[in-house]
Amino acid sequence: MGERQVTIGAAAFCTVLGLFLVQCNQAPSDDNDASASGQAGASKIGTGGAGASGGAASSAGNGAAGSAGSPLSASVGGSASTAGTGAVSGASAAGGAGNGAGRSGAGGSSTGGKTGATSCDTTQIAVKPPAPASIDEATFNAQWPALACAAMKPCCGTAAPPYDEAKCLAYAPTALDKADKKYDANEAGLCFDGLKASAARCPGPTSYRGLPGACLRVYRGTLPLGMYCIHDSDCAPDPRGLVDCDLQTSECTVQIRGKVGDACNQSCEILTDSGTCYPINDPSDPSVVVTCHDDDGLRCSFGGPFPSGSTPAPAAGTCQPALGLGCECILGGSSYCNGQTHCTDDLYSTCVARGDVGAPCTFDSDCSMGNYCPETDVCTPMKHGGEPCTDHDECYGGYCWTSVCFLDNGDGRGSLDDKFCDGVGTE
Repeated sequence: MGERQVTIGAAAFCTVLGLFLVQCNQAPSDDNDASASGQAGASKIGTGGAGASGGAASSAGNGAAGSAGSPLSASVGGSASTAGTGAVSGASAAGGAGNGAGRSGAGGSSTGGKTGATSCDTTQIAVKPPAPASIDEATFNAQWPALACAAMKPCCGTAAPPYDEAKCLAYAPTALDKADKKYDANEAGLCFDGLKASAARCPGPTSYRGLPGACLRVYRGTLPLGMYCIHDSDCAPDPRGLVDCDLQTSECTVQIRGKVGDACNQSCEILTDSGTCYPINDPSDPSVVVTCHDDDGLRCSFGGPFPSGSTPAPAAGTCQPALGLGCECILGGSSYCNGQTHCTDDLYSTCVARGDVGAPCTFDSDCSMGNYCPETDVCTPMKHGGEPCTDHDECYGGYCWTSVCFLDNGDGRGSLDDKFCDGVGTE
């Protein structure tokens, strides 16, 4: 589930968090088409409510700050200060930018601005390991039986037949339906990553203790991009990235993970914090979306004056290094801070260091990666795959399902096929 946040496929459960803000989390579909990390995962579009109008500035001294605009609706800029330090007018979602654009609102400007700004660190840093590499079909088929059986072994013997290794190894090559299907090397990489992560335990209800969702998409359908689909596995693979069935359009869509300088459409935090994506601009082809990931130390620039003092500003809609210590940022758009920092809630929002375990906190983003902010308001280590949970934010992989954390890569599991236990099963 985590990586394909922008275009979500199959079934989803949604919660209205506030005005114009909806959180949708992918649920496993009836045909075991469970979501993988990076496969049609949960989408929290933006992090704020409707944009408020910028506050009017004072005629002298420090002007009042306009409130931050919503990712989903532009706010009206406040009037500028005529003397002293100018007001920061309301952030505007210019050009449909989804995360607010620039420090000036639609009609406002600032005559003063921040003085004595500290240096801005724009060193690109990765805060999570890179996405699993693709795996060729011959390698996948050679290693699949042993990895699948190791992952399924802990699921056997309680509400399933006792484990018989020889029979499992004999059954595994027949477990995936390959007839009239296409092989997806990218999903194969995610599948193996999930199998290795799940080999130590098999928690949760028996109905949801099976193979990682990506394994169920290694051999998939033949529908081309842009075609109507029902499940992620209906769509043909694409070597450029992960393919899913977009929840909103019901069309096969590929999501390409961008590099520095690539044209982009989204800024995404997938395996960090709560898995948020911020739309920057609409893709010219709705079935092809390019995302810049905080995990890779990148953001999709909307052309604003970030980092502080940069000349010229990064081109709108290109992957650029996320912002480090001392950089100006947009509160509510913490994806622009680089994962080691978060955006302050003050007049001049700035990326500052996150707190470690035990540090006081208000939001998850106040805490360093791998930690979250519970009701105790103290940064606490996230829980790993298989550990009990009550909320998505508690889980390292970003998803809590049936009171158990998904795998650390955000992938879910399908229903248990107990034929992996003894080659026969109970069906």
